[in-house]
Amino acid sequence: MNTNDTNKKLEILMLSRDHKILDGNSEVFSRMKEYAHLAEELYIVVFSKNINSRAESRDCDNLHIYPAKSLLDMYRIGKKIIHNSRFMIHDSVITAQDPFETGLVGYWLKKKFKIPLQLQAHTDFLSPYFFKESLKNKIRVLLARFLIKRADRLRVVSERIRNSIIENCKLKNSCLPAGRENWKFVRWDLSFIRRTHFKKGGEAGWTHVLFHYL
Repeated sequence: MNTNDTNKKLEILMLSRDHKILDGNSEVFSRMKEYAHLAEELYIVVFSKNINSRAESRDCDNLHIYPAKSLLDMYRIGKKIIHNSRFMIHDSVITAQDPFETGLVGYWLKKKFKIPLQLQAHTDFLSPYFFKESLKNKIRVLLARFLIKRADRLRVVSERIRNSIIENCKLKNSCLPAGRENWKFVRWDLSFIRRTHFKKGGEAGWTHVLFHYL
């Protein structure tokens, strides 16, 4: 891959359950606009039980947000985005905001289109307290254990979560130091996916690298 390819911004498909992304006046929406500066185009599909039935798609420069009525609807919308936007394998990435339901949709899309998948972990789902909390959490833990070993990249929010995953899931680890400059780690993360996802000959390879994002 040449230098120009490496410097080119990525097309990003984000799968989320945070309904506040749909609110143009929210802090979360403002943060997504900042993320969009790091991408060629940022597409976000949001599924949440709190989404108003009248919620509509929103476009803001290179930021595109779509409400989904269900996880299957999220998959359908994601598939349509990848088709219509002509995502290229070397210049795109799917990021799911949890290793549970949205992670499963991301995995389906990864399998269909061979696009690298990044999973995010915002809670210590391998904690015994999380597991014991409910039947839903027990299912989520089993699902997360399956998915994180099939993702190309994993982002975590704390040292404790990172260590928990490494210890319990036996992943290879390379960790950037945590810091206040959140965005530079996101930028490094996306470029790293591009460099490490493909082996010689263009075949997809597995990478398990964790780092902090605050």
